[in-house]
Amino acid sequence: MYCEMEECEKRVIARSLCTKHYQRWAAHGDPNTCFSPQAETPEEYLEMRHVKTDGCWLWTGSTDMYDGYGKCHVKQWREELAALGVGGGKYMRAHRFAYAVWVGPIPKGTVIHHTCANRPCVNPDHLQAITPEENTAEMIERQAYLKEICELKKRIQELEDALALKEEDNE
Repeated sequence: MYCEMEECEKRVIARSLCTKHYQRWAAHGDPNTCFSPQAETPEEYLEMRHVKTDGCWLWTGSTDMYDGYGKCHVKQWREELAALGVGGGKYMRAHRFAYAVWVGPIPKGTVIHHTCANRPCVNPDHLQAITPEENTAEMIERQAYLKEICELKKRIQELEDALALKEEDNE
């Protein structure tokens, strides 16, 4: 038995509806209600799922709960992605998908690096294809700078505290 909804060829699970239409009916009282609009093209998919800030374009779609990178459901564009030399699976990292769609093919042996160091960012101006070695070196350099900045902030706080004590003694 098949779903009673027009143009749906999935098997019935309950109330003459397939899983998708039954879940929509159960949640919203209408099997046609859909709050996640469908994109026709990869570009449209990306445009629907990010918000532009002053610099970064922040991914608003789903993210990987372990590392914070955006993820895309790209099964419907497998052929287009294969032509760009990427993909093949159902899912893809949002920044890699954005690079492939907005910049071009991802060269073999490279990773897509965020120059802004912001994992949810999909701004093509902030993405670059580099080797894994370059990516690791940049990450280590950034961590060294962050450590140095932290130490300098600590030293500034110590100096401000000493200055405040000196001013109290002069009063």
